[in-house]
Amino acid sequence: MSNKATKPATEKNAEREMTPEELKKMRADMILYYKNQNEILVLQSEFEKHQADIAENRVRAYGNQLRLASLMQGPEKEVNKGERKLQGQA
Repeated sequence: MSNKATKPATEKNAEREMTPEELKKMRADMILYYKNQNEILVLQSEFEKHQADIAENRVRAYGNQLRLASLMQGPEKEVNKGERKLQGQA
């Protein structure tokens, strides 16, 4: 008991060498962890791609609405342009 109290904190936390069995188990655990994370990341990537596609389609639809509105207005009347030139000259 007194030995534990007199040991410096660095000795308590010092790394120890792992046995080959412990290394194998740790590697297997890490592989399992990353496989699980990879499934989540693949799903997240697909989700974000779908979100981007939706946003892109909305922008296209909005642009099409603007083009349609400008086509429905028709070209500017030439009379208005001529009147402006006359007024500016006078």
